[in-house]
Amino acid sequence: MNHPKLIPFEQYLNGRGIRVCGVFADSGRRIFELEENALRQFPFTEDHKRAMKHQTLIYNDAQGDFPSKLFTKDIIDIAIEQDLAELRVVTKSGTYSLAPRSHPWPSSDRIFTHFYRNLERIDDTIFDPEDRKIVDDEGRNYLEDRSWYLEYYVWKKVADELGLIFTRDIHPFHLECEFT
Repeated sequence: MNHPKLIPFEQYLNGRGIRVCGVFADSGRRIFELEENALRQFPFTEDHKRAMKHQTLIYNDAQGDFPSKLFTKDIIDIAIEQDLAELRVVTKSGTYSLAPRSHPWPSSDRIFTHFYRNLERIDDTIFDPEDRKIVDDEGRNYLEDRSWYLEYYVWKKVADELGLIFTRDIHPFHLECEFT
Protein backbone atom coordinates (compact mmCIF):
# COMPACT_ATOMS: atom_id res chain seq x y z
CA MET A 1 0.00 0.00 0.00
CA ASN A 2 1.54 3.27 -1.04
CA HIS A 3 -1.09 5.46 0.61
CA PRO A 4 -0.35 9.22 0.59
CA LYS A 5 -1.16 9.40 4.32
CA LEU A 6 1.81 7.09 5.02
CA ILE A 7 4.42 9.42 3.54
CA PRO A 8 4.55 11.91 6.48
CA PHE A 9 5.08 9.02 8.92
CA GLU A 10 7.76 7.51 6.68
CA GLN A 11 9.47 10.90 6.50
CA TYR A 12 9.32 11.14 10.31
CA LEU A 13 11.02 7.72 10.55
CA ASN A 14 13.73 8.46 8.00
CA GLY A 15 17.16 8.84 9.57
CA ARG A 16 16.00 8.40 13.18
CA GLY A 17 18.58 6.85 15.50
CA ILE A 18 16.07 4.57 17.22
CA ARG A 19 13.66 2.11 15.66
CA VAL A 20 10.04 3.23 15.69
CA CYS A 21 7.06 1.43 14.21
CA GLY A 22 3.52 2.40 13.34
CA VAL A 23 0.54 0.31 12.35
CA PHE A 24 -1.84 1.69 9.74
CA ALA A 25 -5.26 0.71 8.40
CA ASP A 26 -6.01 0.53 4.66
CA SER A 27 -7.44 4.06 4.89
CA GLY A 28 -4.05 5.39 6.02
CA ARG A 29 -5.28 5.97 9.59
CA ARG A 30 -2.58 5.38 12.20
CA ILE A 31 -3.70 2.77 14.75
CA PHE A 32 -0.67 2.99 17.07
CA GLU A 33 3.04 3.82 17.26
CA LEU A 34 5.81 2.24 19.38
CA GLU A 35 9.53 2.77 20.00
CA GLU A 36 11.90 -0.15 20.43
CA ASN A 37 12.92 -1.10 23.96
CA ALA A 38 16.44 -1.47 25.41
CA LEU A 39 16.65 -4.99 23.92
CA ARG A 40 16.10 -3.51 20.41
CA GLN A 41 12.66 -5.11 20.19
CA PHE A 42 9.21 -3.66 19.76
CA PRO A 43 7.24 -4.28 22.99
CA PHE A 44 4.01 -5.47 21.33
CA THR A 45 1.28 -6.27 23.85
CA GLU A 46 -1.60 -8.63 23.12
CA ASP A 47 -3.79 -5.56 22.49
CA HIS A 48 -1.24 -4.27 19.95
CA LYS A 49 -1.19 -7.65 18.23
CA ARG A 50 -4.98 -7.77 17.97
CA ALA A 51 -5.05 -4.22 16.59
CA MET A 52 -2.44 -4.95 13.91
CA LYS A 53 -4.24 -8.00 12.46
CA HIS A 54 -4.40 -7.59 8.64
CA GLN A 55 -2.93 -4.06 8.78
CA THR A 56 0.28 -2.45 7.51
CA LEU A 57 3.33 -2.27 9.79
CA ILE A 58 5.84 0.47 9.01
CA TYR A 59 9.16 0.75 10.81
CA ASN A 60 12.61 2.18 10.26
CA ASP A 61 15.99 0.57 10.06
CA ALA A 62 18.00 2.73 12.43
CA GLN A 63 21.27 0.91 11.73
CA GLY A 64 21.70 1.45 8.02
CA ASP A 65 20.09 0.67 4.73
CA PHE A 66 21.00 -2.89 3.82
CA PRO A 67 17.94 -4.95 2.93
CA SER A 68 19.08 -8.04 4.89
CA LYS A 69 18.74 -6.01 8.08
CA LEU A 70 15.24 -4.94 7.17
CA PHE A 71 13.17 -8.06 7.31
CA THR A 72 14.48 -9.66 10.49
CA LYS A 73 13.02 -12.85 11.92
CA ASP A 74 11.17 -11.08 14.76
CA ILE A 75 9.42 -8.76 12.30
CA ILE A 76 8.67 -11.54 9.81
CA ASP A 77 7.22 -13.62 12.67
CA ILE A 78 4.86 -10.74 13.60
CA ALA A 79 3.82 -10.42 9.95
CA ILE A 80 2.97 -14.12 9.81
CA GLU A 81 1.33 -14.30 13.25
CA GLN A 82 -0.89 -11.26 12.60
CA ASP A 83 -1.32 -11.94 8.87
CA LEU A 84 -0.21 -8.39 8.08
CA ALA A 85 -1.25 -6.90 4.79
CA GLU A 86 2.23 -5.45 4.33
CA LEU A 87 5.58 -4.68 5.96
CA ARG A 88 7.16 -1.33 5.07
CA VAL A 89 10.71 -0.49 6.16
CA VAL A 90 12.02 3.05 5.88
CA THR A 91 15.75 3.41 5.22
CA LYS A 92 17.98 6.20 4.02
CA SER A 93 17.86 4.81 0.48
CA GLY A 94 14.15 4.12 0.15
CA THR A 95 11.10 2.49 1.64
CA TYR A 96 11.04 -1.25 1.07
CA SER A 97 7.81 -3.21 1.09
CA LEU A 98 7.18 -6.93 1.52
CA ALA A 99 3.68 -8.36 1.23
CA PRO A 100 2.08 -11.67 0.31
CA ARG A 101 0.43 -11.92 -3.11
CA SER A 102 -2.17 -14.03 -1.36
CA HIS A 103 -2.58 -14.93 2.28
CA PRO A 104 -1.26 -16.55 4.38
CA TRP A 105 2.41 -15.58 4.46
CA PRO A 106 4.94 -18.40 4.00
CA SER A 107 6.68 -19.45 7.23
CA SER A 108 9.66 -17.42 8.42
CA ASP A 109 11.79 -20.58 8.22
CA ARG A 110 10.88 -20.91 4.56
CA ILE A 111 11.53 -17.21 3.88
CA PHE A 112 14.97 -17.23 5.50
CA THR A 113 15.92 -20.61 4.02
CA HIS A 114 15.30 -19.07 0.59
CA PHE A 115 17.11 -15.87 1.57
CA TYR A 116 20.32 -17.60 2.72
CA ARG A 117 20.24 -20.17 -0.08
CA ASN A 118 20.02 -17.37 -2.65
CA LEU A 119 22.69 -15.34 -0.90
CA GLU A 120 25.08 -18.31 -1.04
CA ARG A 121 24.34 -19.02 -4.71
CA ILE A 122 24.41 -15.50 -6.04
CA ASP A 123 26.72 -14.83 -8.94
CA ASP A 124 27.46 -11.30 -10.16
CA THR A 125 26.99 -12.40 -13.76
CA ILE A 126 23.25 -13.07 -13.33
CA PHE A 127 22.25 -9.50 -12.47
CA ASP A 128 19.60 -7.98 -14.63
CA PRO A 129 20.78 -4.66 -16.12
CA GLU A 130 17.53 -3.05 -14.94
CA ASP A 131 18.28 -4.12 -11.36
CA ARG A 132 21.82 -2.83 -11.60
CA LYS A 133 20.40 0.52 -12.77
CA ILE A 134 18.98 0.97 -9.25
CA VAL A 135 22.52 1.36 -7.93
CA ASP A 136 23.37 3.88 -10.63
CA ASP A 137 20.14 5.86 -10.10
CA GLU A 138 21.07 6.45 -6.47
CA GLY A 139 24.56 7.61 -7.31
CA ARG A 140 25.97 4.48 -5.70
CA ASN A 141 29.05 2.79 -7.02
CA TYR A 142 28.38 -0.89 -7.70
CA LEU A 143 31.83 -1.99 -6.52
CA GLU A 144 31.66 0.07 -3.30
CA ASP A 145 28.00 -0.76 -2.56
CA ARG A 146 28.07 -4.38 -3.66
CA SER A 147 26.76 -5.66 -0.32
CA TRP A 148 23.64 -3.48 -0.54
CA TYR A 149 23.07 -4.46 -4.14
CA LEU A 150 23.48 -8.20 -3.57
CA GLU A 151 21.07 -8.21 -0.64
CA TYR A 152 18.49 -6.16 -2.54
CA TYR A 153 18.72 -8.62 -5.41
CA VAL A 154 18.35 -11.61 -3.05
CA TRP A 155 15.15 -10.19 -1.52
CA LYS A 156 13.75 -9.77 -5.04
CA LYS A 157 14.56 -13.44 -5.77
CA VAL A 158 12.99 -14.62 -2.49
CA ALA A 159 9.82 -12.67 -3.24
CA ASP A 160 9.57 -14.14 -6.74
CA GLU A 161 10.12 -17.69 -5.47
CA LEU A 162 7.62 -17.48 -2.60
CA GLY A 163 4.82 -15.44 -4.14
CA LEU A 164 5.63 -12.28 -2.20
CA ILE A 165 5.66 -8.73 -3.50
CA PHE A 166 8.91 -6.84 -2.87
CA THR A 167 9.05 -3.20 -3.92
CA ARG A 168 11.05 -0.08 -3.21
CA ASP A 169 9.69 3.46 -3.20
CA ILE A 170 11.82 6.57 -3.28
CA HIS A 171 10.33 9.80 -1.94
CA PRO A 172 11.97 13.25 -1.98
CA PHE A 173 12.99 12.92 1.67
CA HIS A 174 15.08 9.84 0.81
CA LEU A 175 17.09 11.87 -1.65
CA GLU A 176 17.99 14.44 1.02
CA CYS A 177 19.83 11.88 3.19
CA GLU A 178 23.50 11.08 3.09
CA PHE A 179 24.44 7.42 2.69
CA THR A 180 26.48 5.93 5.49
